[in-house]
Amino acid sequence: MWDLLNAGPFHRFTVQGVLTHNCIDYADILAPPAGVRETLDQIDATWRHLRRLSQELHCLVITATQASALAYSDKGAVLGKKHFSGRKTKLAHVNGMLGMVVTAADRDKGLARLNWVVRRDARYSEAAQLLMVGCLDCGCPLICASLG
Repeated sequence: MWDLLNAGPFHRFTVQGVLTHNCIDYADILAPPAGVRETLDQIDATWRHLRRLSQELHCLVITATQASALAYSDKGAVLGKKHFSGRKTKLAHVNGMLGMVVTAADRDKGLARLNWVVRRDARYSEAAQLLMVGCLDCGCPLICASLG
């Protein structure tokens, strides 16, 4: 298996010594697995390896991915499957993917809007949003309302 544990930047979180989840700072820019040359194949291989990591370690893996140019032109819209760049198969490898939209007006108020883009084994609506408020700069969000 590709050595994600040494690929960094990588953070592990434990509860009483048991690994609970991993945070990987932006999966799409991790070094590609050996032998994978094409950019889109690299993205697919990375996301497949992240899925395998979560299954083998029985833990949550958290990362970020790039939104497409369309996401920036759909100002204020909820993020959907069409809004992600790179290989679309990454959506098939995740158990859940959240979209986050922060408009200029939202940023001034300290708001962010979350929605499910993909949620395996559960009902969801891309249009339903969860409103987060708080000090986003210092990472202290408070989920306050469901919209939609």
